[in-house]
Amino acid sequence: MEMIVPAIAGVLVILLVVLAFLASRIVGDLRQDIAQLRLTIDTMRKAQVTPAQGSSDSLSGAVLRKLDELAETQRRSEVALMTLTAIRERSVMRDEPEAEGEAPEPRAEAPQMDLPLVDSNAPPTRGDFVRALNFPETAEDREGFAALRKMLKEPDIALLIQAAQDILTLLSQDGIYTDDLPPSPTPTAAWQSYAQGVRGASVGALAGIASDEAESKIAERLKADPVFRDTAHHFQRRFDKMLPEFAEGATDSDFAALAQTRTARAFMMIGKVIGSFGTSPGDRRQA
Repeated sequence: MEMIVPAIAGVLVILLVVLAFLASRIVGDLRQDIAQLRLTIDTMRKAQVTPAQGSSDSLSGAVLRKLDELAETQRRSEVALMTLTAIRERSVMRDEPEAEGEAPEPRAEAPQMDLPLVDSNAPPTRGDFVRALNFPETAEDREGFAALRKMLKEPDIALLIQAAQDILTLLSQDGIYTDDLPPSPTPTAAWQSYAQGVRGASVGALAGIASDEAESKIAERLKADPVFRDTAHHFQRRFDKMLPEFAEGATDSDFAALAQTRTARAFMMIGKVIGSFGTSPGDRRQA
């Protein structure tokens, strides 16, 4: 049994490496397709063929729809790639036992040596936490992956990150991306009050993301999809549990940075829909 467990772990790591490689290839191919489509659209628009205007508009619309489909697939693939890479690196760190009584040797590949701005051995900072909640920007975002690796070592934060990954993936299925939903500035007092357990209109400033379409989609899916509903509520609970600790000693700039992360934007949007801040799509339409 002692030999089986390391063998299984090794196989899993290899599978994750292969999946991450395949995902990176897919993302690269999608980027090329999108670039070619954009070039085609620009050429068509510049041509402005008057005699065949109707057919030109129809073709342009079809290409635009294809472009949107490819862009959505690319974004989903990049999210999956970020998760696979983070899990793979975490597994490598955890599945390399050191012999008893021997001093640890430096890792041969030492990927963290390429990350001069993030000390992986230093205690996690607020900056690491915020960067991890935003997830890496791209597969080449070394700073983002370094912060993510550090925070995944913290059990409670790892649970929040996984919950955030789950809800962001489900939101993307409805074409909802928090990158496209910037919040209005939220006062530190509202964050602090929420961290202390205040709910309702008193923390209404946290409902700072306005998107009728996104709110309607989320509200509809909360009613119709039990998996989405359970995932959303689990995510909100994990965020609620994290916030009081983050709020201790946090400055205005700390909260401002937190609010700009993909995770916090998802929290604000879902909290707005379920009424955590005293508002919901139904309340707003009736007003």
